[in-house]
Amino acid sequence: MSTAFVRSGSGDGQSLKGTNAPAVSEGPSGYYEQLLHTLERLQQESDRRSVALAGAVHDLKTPLAVISGFVNLLLKQKLGGVTDRQEQALKDIASNCRRLDDAIGKLLFHTADYARQQPLNCELTDLNSCIVQIRDMWTPVMQQKGVNFQCTPPQDVVRFPFDRQKVQQVISNLLENALKFTPAGGTVSVTAEPCFWDRRGMQQAVAMERRKCESLRPNAARVMVTDTGPGIAPEYHLEIFEEFTSLARPGVVSGIGLGLTIARDLVEAHRGKIWVESQVGEGARFCFMLPFAPRK
Repeated sequence: MSTAFVRSGSGDGQSLKGTNAPAVSEGPSGYYEQLLHTLERLQQESDRRSVALAGAVHDLKTPLAVISGFVNLLLKQKLGGVTDRQEQALKDIASNCRRLDDAIGKLLFHTADYARQQPLNCELTDLNSCIVQIRDMWTPVMQQKGVNFQCTPPQDVVRFPFDRQKVQQVISNLLENALKFTPAGGTVSVTAEPCFWDRRGMQQAVAMERRKCESLRPNAARVMVTDTGPGIAPEYHLEIFEEFTSLARPGVVSGIGLGLTIARDLVEAHRGKIWVESQVGEGARFCFMLPFAPRK
């Protein structure tokens, strides 16, 4: 089965030639000043685009809500009866409205201005109950597509501080991605376990004996979402987390390429890390780790 790598957006790039950069002196200090000026200009341009994108996307919400409202009224036959063919057409419209609403939500969340207004609300939380809620929420969705859903909440992960809603969004984004690429009859699973995250380099001065003692105790939780889809070639394992990128596959409707990016951003906001383990034809396993104690 062929797989194409797709990056949404123009992606044409822009040359830095002809910019209004101030004259700088020769030598390392001059080049440093020029780089700072270029970085500042690019950051300002990025901020302007983010604000413009947020405004444009937000303007789509009102007309979409109106369309969805009238479609629901027609489906409930509050405005008169409809034929079977009309009802099916309305259901298709409603389904695509939900899809569009989801895309709008992801775009809004991804804009820098919106993200800055959504700080983490980390509280001492039970990962087990968090995943139980995910299981209850996603079981009907998996059943509707005919996918076997296995969810094993962890029993031995201690309570630790994290943003419950944001972590559930990470898992939901990974499940949405898994469901998209898993055919009927396949399996999607969620598991979690305590683990030791060896983050050497951060505390180089720690004594060897202390490191040995700490290595015996878990210091993070690892969550894994596994599917039996077509798998992902190793050369795409990093790119799929970049914004507006997706893997185009026959028979699968590609999204806007933000689900995995948002998952990555939320995990990294918790000072965690996320990655994928996969080979073509062997399904995929998306993993992320959250530290029990945030890094200082």
